[in-house]
Parts: sequence; C-alpha cells; structure tokens
Amino acid sequence: MAADLTFLSLDGDGIGPEIMAATLGVLDAARPYITREVHIERDEIGFATLETMGTTITGDVVERARPRTCPPPPALRGPGTYCRPCRTHRWT
Repeated sequence: MAADLTFLSLDGDGIGPEIMAATLGVLDAARPYITREVHIERDEIGFATLETMGTTITGDVVERARPRTCPPPPALRGPGTYCRPCRTHRWT
C-alpha cells in the first residue's frame, strides 16, 4: 500500500490565502481520483506571523516543511540536508 500524502499549506504574502484556497479546492476536487490518503497541514508565514511572532517564518514551520522521506527527493537534497525522520543520511 502506498504511503499517505501530506501537504503543508503556507499562506503568506506572495501566495496569499485566496490563492491557497483555490489551490486546495483543486486538490479537494481531485481526491476521488487519488488512491492515497491526503492530509493537509496549514500554517501562516509572512507579515501575519511577523506581527504575532516577531518573525516571518518560525522554526517550527521550517522543521515541518523539511522532507519526510528517507532519502529526500533529489530536488530537496542540498548542503547540510538530513533525512527526516532518520537523520542519518546527510548531503554535503
């Protein structure tokens, strides 16, 4: 059985809530055709969090956005990248 799909939706300044709402609407419309469970996690970045948290992106959001596969896809392998959750593979 294939693994679940988890997406992290980050509403921010460049991709605002209205764009993310439309994007998530398309994903919802496609759900009947997707053979895996789809989970959407949401958070905010940008000026909204600057006002409330004093930073445009929190460390928690950065950690949640890291790859969760072992090893991460090639496009996400960069200097100092560790696998999540194993933390044993590292690319330099």
